[in-house]
Amino acid sequence: HPIWGVIGVIDCMQIAIVAPPAEDEEFLGRLFINKKGYRSINCQVICEEKIPLKDVL
Repeated sequence: HPIWGVIGVIDCMQIAIVAPPAEDEEFLGRLFINKKGYRSINCQVICEEKIPLKDVL
């Protein structure tokens, strides 16, 4: 479904994740912690007029 009249849009959001395994538990405790205090990765989505989801990083 095209998004008429839109040149392009970029947005980001935090996607909650389960912590990956690591040998150093102290280091693991600080991995992927966002400013709200839970583990997540940042997801970037790019859209254009004729391509609703052009790229997801």
